[in-house]
Amino acid sequence: MKSLTACLLLLFVFAVHSEEQPIVKMQTNFGQIVIKLNPEKAPKTVNNFIRYAQDGFYDGTLFHRLIKSFIIQGGGYTQDYEKKKPTYAPIPNESDNGLKNLYGTIAMARNMYEPNSATSQFFLNIKNNAFLNYQQEEWGYTVFGRVIKGMNVINKMKNVKTGAKAHLKKQVPERPIIIEKVIVENAPVRQTVEFVEAKAIESETQEEVSLPKEITSKTTKEKVSLPKEEVSLPKEITSKTTNSISERLPPDPPSEPDKREPLPE
Repeated sequence: MKSLTACLLLLFVFAVHSEEQPIVKMQTNFGQIVIKLNPEKAPKTVNNFIRYAQDGFYDGTLFHRLIKSFIIQGGGYTQDYEKKKPTYAPIPNESDNGLKNLYGTIAMARNMYEPNSATSQFFLNIKNNAFLNYQQEEWGYTVFGRVIKGMNVINKMKNVKTGAKAHLKKQVPERPIIIEKVIVENAPVRQTVEFVEAKAIESETQEEVSLPKEITSKTTKEKVSLPKEEVSLPKEITSKTTNSISERLPPDPPSEPDKREPLPE
């Protein structure tokens, strides 16, 4: 009877634990940022972020891109400013989930020409960026959580001067902003099983899914029409492309048509 009671209590604790929202504790050299993820609104995106975090992919990487009054982007470059190859396939876009790119939220970076191309890189919104939201069937940038502690740390980060580093042309913090460790609490136990299965399936296509700009389809390549050397540049926007669009947003951004910052890619 005692053993049965203990088992039932264990199952109850597990059930309560599994219903809690995952919490990310991101330790940086500027301090700790705590983020609450939203698996109810962005299940695939949250699962994807958790598996990269659990793999240790983010540990020792940089926030490599900073645009004051816009975003801080990380999750894809080493401290030597070398791009890390994604270890999982790109995920579906979930920007139509009702979550907005508000100040203090976390969202996935992606190729601006391909909505379903997000892999490991993410960004923190350091202002309200309504033009990054899903709008009238036009895909946006998927928000999957919000900062619940550490905005003072982010405010210190955004004041770092930027410039060029190695082959990265601009918008790189002159003082490195290092993601030292990412720990996920309250991660669903089923997550581990799913990731093991996913790794077994995706291991055969890792070379394909880790191409520059995270583009895997021939159709997408033809649409972008850029040589491989250009699409592998930081931010995955070439100087030729940037000049042609004068660093504008895609056509008809209804929220802020005068916005000039390049999109997070």
